[in-house]
Amino acid sequence: MNNNNNNRYYSDDPNQQLQYNQQTQFQQNPFDQNNKQPQQLAYQIGNANHAAFNNPMTISDSAYTGLVSSADSDIRAGFIVKVYAIMSFQLLITFLLILASYYFQNVRNAIINTSTIQYTPLTIFCFVIALVIEIAIFCCRKVARRVPLNYIFLIIFTLCFSTVVAAPCIICFELLSNGVQLVIIAASITFGITIMLTIYAWRTKSDYSAAGHFCFVLSMSILVMCIIGLFVRNIWFHLFICTICVIIYGGYIIYDTQLIIGNQSNQLSIDDYILAAMLLYIDIVILFLRILEILIIIFGKS
Repeated sequence: MNNNNNNRYYSDDPNQQLQYNQQTQFQQNPFDQNNKQPQQLAYQIGNANHAAFNNPMTISDSAYTGLVSSADSDIRAGFIVKVYAIMSFQLLITFLLILASYYFQNVRNAIINTSTIQYTPLTIFCFVIALVIEIAIFCCRKVARRVPLNYIFLIIFTLCFSTVVAAPCIICFELLSNGVQLVIIAASITFGITIMLTIYAWRTKSDYSAAGHFCFVLSMSILVMCIIGLFVRNIWFHLFICTICVIIYGGYIIYDTQLIIGNQSNQLSIDDYILAAMLLYIDIVILFLRILEILIIIFGKS
């Protein structure tokens, strides 16, 4: 055997010589600091490119897929903070509009015809716009992820939906002597339920992914019962529907919270912050409206 051979592995058979230590002019050491062409891994989510990783390994060795659960702790925490900040902004807009409808008669007249207690064309228009934007954001992820279009749609949706939410509150103010108290009590109960369900969703190890399908089936059933309720004027039937709705949207809060924190099987992308905030906002607002209806049926004073 030739001892002067510089190869790491040597064989007397020239056809079996393994020269792993020799680099051709077309090969580069991926660990060399002078290497100017490292492999870059870029994962594009929606319309945003998050990052490119200088990684000498293969693509399959990277655990980041754009989902909340696969992101590092800082990105994940930033996503959660952003979602809850947007949702808090939406709730603040809704609260301010309800407050304005209580103090300013012109705002009441714009939303509700106080003489006939009917929705005005403005309220109906806002309902249609909110529904169209909601469908666009939920069904087309590109709309929900495109900045600044997603923020513009979010603001328009929040203003329109807040107008629709303010309508039953105004009716409560106009027709009931204890209407203000009932609205405050309903808001307080909603706040308490939301906090408790959120804490539970964060701390539990149970996966409520299947609850989303179950709640959807119940929602469709409630929709059918609401249509029946248009023809059947029974206060107990209406009370039953409102109670079931409270249970359903309580389940939705747990389900959507687990979507946001990304601990379970169903997860959102890092770029779905607008979608996540709207999901949670709608859950909380509808929960508030159903609780308010229950209080009006039981404790309302004309």
